[in-house]
Amino acid sequence: MSPRSVATVLAFSIAIPAVSLAQTPAAFLGNYVYEHGAGTGTVVEYRVQLGADNCRITAQGFQTDETIICRDVERPGNLIDVNFVSYGDGGVVNAFGVQPYQRGERLFSLSNRNGAIRTGWGAYSPFENRRPVGRHFRRSR
Repeated sequence: MSPRSVATVLAFSIAIPAVSLAQTPAAFLGNYVYEHGAGTGTVVEYRVQLGADNCRITAQGFQTDETIICRDVERPGNLIDVNFVSYGDGGVVNAFGVQPYQRGERLFSLSNRNGAIRTGWGAYSPFENRRPVGRHFRRSR
């Protein structure tokens, strides 16, 4: 095999793992919703779409209207991390010109134990200064 052929094969084999990371494990495929109420009339609805090759978060409600493009990465133990890629417009700054997340930063994790979805909040949490683990997201249609 020529040096050029070896380089081509090596480059292709290195690229394969990066592609497989973007595919959502079957146990997590679907849509999820979480309604967070922080007081009277202050409800925000969080929706997460996990497809075979897409990951999107939308948050709408009290003083909130944003879309985040994400990427999920499977970890051992029926767990995935949902990581920040960009906002819906492809940029990394929010509507206020602030960059709260770095590309690849873990926003939250989801675990699936016997159909019960548990959330481990990371950088993206609706709870002020807290990151409680619990059954927040539920499957939706």
